Amino acid sequence: MRITVKDGSRSIHIRIPTCLVFSKAVAKIGSFTIRKYASEAAVNIPPEALELLFSELRRIKKKHKNWEFVNVESASGETVKIIL
Repeated sequence: MRITVKDGSRSIHIRIPTCLVFSKAVAKIGSFTIRKYASEAAVNIPPEALELLFSELRRIKKKHKNWEFVNVESASGETVKIIL
């Protein structure tokens, strides 16, 4: 996963292994954190649903090597890109 943040004079590039971000352990930690801190609507998400979502994102990464996940540009020219 590559995260790129650019403004007029600076840019930040961060590379994170996709398999680390979308692992089963992170899904379980995320589920625990959601149940502890989130609102009532988010508490109803089962941990298995997060694991399925993460496994689908890992499958997409294998199939489409450079899939653009997020591409946001502000009116003043700052951009944020997240590429799987």
